[in-house]
Amino acid sequence: MANAVPSFYLGTLINIIGKFTSSTGSTVGLDPGGLTFGLKEPDGSTYSYVYSATSTSLFRTTSSGYPTYYVNWPSAKEGVHHGGYLGTGTNAGAVEFAFNVIRRLY
Repeated sequence: MANAVPSFYLGTLINIIGKFTSSTGSTVGLDPGGLTFGLKEPDGSTYSYVYSATSTSLFRTTSSGYPTYYVNWPSAKEGVHHGGYLGTGTNAGAVEFAFNVIRRLY
């Protein structure tokens, strides 16, 4: 059975998180050498953000005990969105996601 795609209401701010850990199953968090966030909206619009220490769209925090990256996405278009984080260089890896944006019924 396929995993359910999470749904969010149109107009909400969605916190999209990416975490990188060791491939050995360790709970130790890792920073990739480079990091890009990409998102494709239902109408085909695409967005790409590259992490840097001065980034204003793609952020890094260590509040959870290990590096966590995130984007606060304003949900402005209904439908299924697809995207991911791509880590390159040292500690390369990828995290993919999908979510649905729906209109409130009330």
